[in-house]
Amino acid sequence: MSGSYVRSVALLPVGDQWDMSLLDMAARAAEEALEGAGWPRVDAIVVSNMLAERLLSQGQLGALVAERAGLRGVRALRVEAGHASGGVAVATAHQLVRSGALERVLVLGVEKMRDSLSEDALEAMSMSEDAEHVLMTGSNIYTLGALLTRIYMDRYGVGYEDLLHFPLIAHANGAKAGHAQFRRPLTLKQALESPVVSDPVRLMDTPPMGDGAAAVLLTSDPSGAMAEIAFSDYSTSSVNSYLHGDPLSLPALSAVAAAARASGLDPAAADFLELHDTFSVMAALELEELGAAPRGGAPGLARSGRLSLDGELPISTFGGMKARGFPVGAAGVYQVAEAALQVSGGAGPNQVQGAELGAAVNLGGFGGTAALTIVRRRERCRSRPSLIGGRSAATTTWSDPRAGPAAPRSTRRPTRAHAAGAGTSSASNCGRAAGSSVTRPPWR
Repeated sequence: MSGSYVRSVALLPVGDQWDMSLLDMAARAAEEALEGAGWPRVDAIVVSNMLAERLLSQGQLGALVAERAGLRGVRALRVEAGHASGGVAVATAHQLVRSGALERVLVLGVEKMRDSLSEDALEAMSMSEDAEHVLMTGSNIYTLGALLTRIYMDRYGVGYEDLLHFPLIAHANGAKAGHAQFRRPLTLKQALESPVVSDPVRLMDTPPMGDGAAAVLLTSDPSGAMAEIAFSDYSTSSVNSYLHGDPLSLPALSAVAAAARASGLDPAAADFLELHDTFSVMAALELEELGAAPRGGAPGLARSGRLSLDGELPISTFGGMKARGFPVGAAGVYQVAEAALQVSGGAGPNQVQGAELGAAVNLGGFGGTAALTIVRRRERCRSRPSLIGGRSAATTTWSDPRAGPAAPRSTRRPTRAHAAGAGTSSASNCGRAAGSSVTRPPWR
């Protein structure tokens, strides 16, 4: 089988894109990603989107996006898996490339939400749940998020203030990210005083609605790649939250994480995690399901600073769903593009020092679908990441001189292209310097 590598990425700022249609955003992201790679031939386009049919009365996005991007005649399809559409699209493209069927596949996530009324967008976002048995009761993603939050608090004796440290981390990271919807920090007092959306969940603990588009160009050619897709797959479970078994379990995520471990890659041993942090409780459950935190212990890690950008296991490094924003069908593509920027040393002020391996978790609803992508640093990689409209809008070439062995994270110094150990590590070493061992988080 061939390898699968990220050649280039492009990220539109998430927010109010009043001057661009859904196809305008998709075309711009595609053009920026292809320009960053030197305009190579593309064998296929995989578009991820959830809401266009419901909010814009528009289907057949594959052909429409291909034509608008100047790629008429190229194979094109749309992937829809609820909120996990982006992660599933990346996995689909990864498997097409890795199988040897195609050489280059452009993954393009796009969502247009802000032209719609908020109540219509909320109803559409809630379609990730079972309409016949869940939504018919009057539930939506806010009420279901509140229900899980209350169950979590009661089971583990956790206070809501403890959970709110997750959006504080997200906003601290988003404040530095040029493409984030909310580029300002958040205090605990502000979060606690924000309006109640569905008790006990408050506004600052809910995913914002925003327009956005992100692109990731995957190739089988490692030369010039900014990162390697070491693993990308997905699994499914019950979409009916009321028949989920233990409501605080994520069986689909557990299954796909087990598949990653079977291939020699443990997501809990990654240098950073891009989480599907639509609600604080979801960030906690994902960390615990992956084994990166003990059951009921994730909020304590967030409060301690261990999950912050300069901590032992940084999460949501560009702001996550909470601060970067949640353009639903595109969110998973943003995550993988951000992970590629991290491991290539191209994350700017959001850089996790010494990042060599990162994992992105993208969930459909509250776990009906779970996509997991693990991105690994490439040897002497050379890339041209593009952050459209952000503070680093110019396309830039990044290189990794591999100047020496990586220092422990606590002593690493910020550099654009940080040094790391020479040599290519085995899968069991998860991309760390040759000869090093997988270091478990201290709370494992």
